[in-house]
Amino acid sequence: MDGESSNMDPRERAKHGPLDKPVFVRGSDLEGGSLFASHRGGGRMSRHFGFFDRDGGVAWLCGMTEYTQERLNPRHRHTFDQVRYYLKGGEKMGREVFRPGDVVYFPESSPYGPTSTADGYDENVRVTMQFEGPSRIKYHHIDDINQAQEDIKNHGHFDTGAFRWDDGHNQDSYEAVITHLTGEKPVYPEPRYGTFTTMHSNAYPWCPYGDGVEGVWVRHLAYFNEVGPNIKMLKIDPGGATPAAEAVCEQVRLLIDGEAMYEGEDYGAVSGLYLPPKVPFGSIASKTGATFLVVQRAAQGGPPPEYTLA
Repeated sequence: MDGESSNMDPRERAKHGPLDKPVFVRGSDLEGGSLFASHRGGGRMSRHFGFFDRDGGVAWLCGMTEYTQERLNPRHRHTFDQVRYYLKGGEKMGREVFRPGDVVYFPESSPYGPTSTADGYDENVRVTMQFEGPSRIKYHHIDDINQAQEDIKNHGHFDTGAFRWDDGHNQDSYEAVITHLTGEKPVYPEPRYGTFTTMHSNAYPWCPYGDGVEGVWVRHLAYFNEVGPNIKMLKIDPGGATPAAEAVCEQVRLLIDGEAMYEGEDYGAVSGLYLPPKVPFGSIASKTGATFLVVQRAAQGGPPPEYTLA
């Protein structure tokens, strides 16, 4: 395999071909929307994209979301893992407030919430990645979720994070969508963690990327489970460039600040790069500087992430 990339919308790519080479998605090319707004209530504007390959077992949802004071998420849990990076404003969860630079890992099955935009802030803006947890419970294709979300409205209505079925019983809204999609209520594995983990990334040092590589830096934030996620941040100084490499496992890089160039194409925040395991990828350069949030995890049947960043 070569290091060729594609800026094709990955939802279309997932339908027509495997994710067997690097794919860089330019966030500005995608239409804004409210992908999951209907089942969690109002006060949300989002721009989502995903890396999905049904046959290859690839399923990542990525994007940027803005919440206002109208938004309230009830306490709930998921059968998947989630990583967030906060860009602007503040979000309150219990006594804790997530602020710009905070990275939060929400493990599968561990309940969290309720959450709301923190007092004193008009909004909270974050980027998010969602993917299969260590139990490998299927993360469903974005198109299937969207369709089920519309179809289920024929059997009840969404109400502030819950779904009110016509027969009178209530269910968490996302859980109701999955129940409608699969015909079965989700089964949550035994939680490995009592709650979420917050990483104040601005308190971590920027470490050299590697010997002989100038102007590229890494923050090593955390490594969870035997399969990951291994969470890092990557910074390219103005005029710098990462070396061409090959990832051991699945890797997604979200460009959260600045601009980057890959395979002759320019990308701005928020854009996403999917790197499949054992496939070479090219150098990433930046004229003015760039910062990425990076998550590595083992592919199905593949080796775990390395501590270092390829």
